[in-house]
Amino acid sequence: MTGKSLLGDASYASPRSLREGAEMIILTAAALGISAAQMRSAAAIALIAALIGITFALAAITSPGPVSLLGLLFAILGYNGGLILYVLGLYAHARFRAPRVSH
Repeated sequence: MTGKSLLGDASYASPRSLREGAEMIILTAAALGISAAQMRSAAAIALIAALIGITFALAAITSPGPVSLLGLLFAILGYNGGLILYVLGLYAHARFRAPRVSH
């Protein structure tokens, strides 16, 4: 009996292409966006956005091979999506919390 991974395909455990790992990049960046928005500080939001770019630049510098800008694009889209999701959540919370007046 050969050893099979419980995860199924080996490419799931270790993504070989950026498209296979894009979901995790987007979800992590969205979580950062939601966390930054909860601080309600423009400085914190800008700092985390800058740190995403700095981290990508450092990874590109130290990488032995070519680097795709698609990963940075996914991270920026996920971060902005997280910020937008938080603002929409605040709006929905305020809208449904408002007292209803009936005559």
